Amino acid sequence: MKITNSKFLIKSFCIAMMLFSTGCASSYSTGGIKTVKRDANGNVIKEETTNQEIVEEPKSEPVPIPAPEPVAEEKTDDSDAEYNRSVGTLDVSKDTFENDKKLVLSTIDELAKVMRDRNFRLWCAYIDQESIDYWSQPVNLRKAQKKLPIKGLQLKSLEDYFKFVFIPSRKESVVEEIRYVSKNYVKAIAVKDEQEVVYYYFNKIDDKWMVHLPKIED
Repeated sequence: MKITNSKFLIKSFCIAMMLFSTGCASSYSTGGIKTVKRDANGNVIKEETTNQEIVEEPKSEPVPIPAPEPVAEEKTDDSDAEYNRSVGTLDVSKDTFENDKKLVLSTIDELAKVMRDRNFRLWCAYIDQESIDYWSQPVNLRKAQKKLPIKGLQLKSLEDYFKFVFIPSRKESVVEEIRYVSKNYVKAIAVKDEQEVVYYYFNKIDDKWMVHLPKIED
């Protein structure tokens, strides 16, 4: 009798499991929830797939970050600074200054070639008459030769002055700016170690810049 009850219990348990299996068994698929129904023998009799509504969260657009505004740099106009250095307190317009500087530097470039060729006659065409008259006098040449670094060298003519004074003192010079002494008289200079070195003087005669050779100071 106990065995019979045991068999009955086992059989009842199996029937209960089979009945349970006919219920809904759920599994998940990629597309939604899948429901499978089976008969008492475990065979699939019906499959249903219930799609879930996928609610996508709205994509947040990136908030644009404004580019930093360029900081305006204070620009210094070098040409204005040079103009102010050159004219000082004189009433000379900037256009006049720029034109004068251009003519003076052009003349210096021409003189550089004249000095390389040691062309005395052509050099005289660039010198104002006052300078030619002064430096043609023997007494003034003797004053100059006393100041020469080469002792014993004699200056007997204006051509000697050209070869032994004018050329050596301007060899490899680089003129950068001009300085007005007056509206018609300027110095052509180079700036070295914050000091101005004068290489030429120019007189404006009949709207033409001529080289002036300063007199010797007594």
